[in-house]
Amino acid sequence: MMLTFAYMFIQKHPGKKHKLFNIHTIYQTDMKRTLSVLALALTAGLMISCSQTLSEQPPSTVTSTAWINTYQDALLGDVNALKKVADCYLVGSNGFPKSTRDAANAWQMAANQGDGYACRMIALCYAEGEGRLRDDDKARKYFGMAVLAGDTRSAELLDKLEKRIAAEEAAEAQRRYNQQMQQARAYNAMINAMYY
Repeated sequence: MMLTFAYMFIQKHPGKKHKLFNIHTIYQTDMKRTLSVLALALTAGLMISCSQTLSEQPPSTVTSTAWINTYQDALLGDVNALKKVADCYLVGSNGFPKSTRDAANAWQMAANQGDGYACRMIALCYAEGEGRLRDDDKARKYFGMAVLAGDTRSAELLDKLEKRIAAEEAAEAQRRYNQQMQQARAYNAMINAMYY
């Protein structure tokens, strides 16, 4: 998948500059070296391989040229395109089938680039178990990233998450206490029956 993305990036955007270097210009005659540099960049977190979470082609139901281009931009890691695609998947609009999993995939990719809105949306996915398995630790992480990115709504949502977690932990502690008390009463009743 990484090699496919590297090849797509080089072939479709020969003059597009990356954050640190222009891959095509530096190594345009040496594909093996170019792929090595891309692999290093991916390992260092400088670029995200989009083909791992979104399919390489838009859904066949997407027929608008504009939305096909937006999807291709999303595959190349464009944050705004990723958010648009995610929002379309969430509600099932513009030819995209309704899919919280695909929406979460796109938000995850945008969140990994530090976008506040995307961080909030993937945090909600983890907090509610929509499109991702419920994971309160990841939800906390992404809400925190969203707050740092300037997303003010995320601070409120993080507070609500913390309160929910505290309530669930308190309920679990109460359940365990009741269970232990029930076991202690049963043990005492057994001892009383045996000796008294």
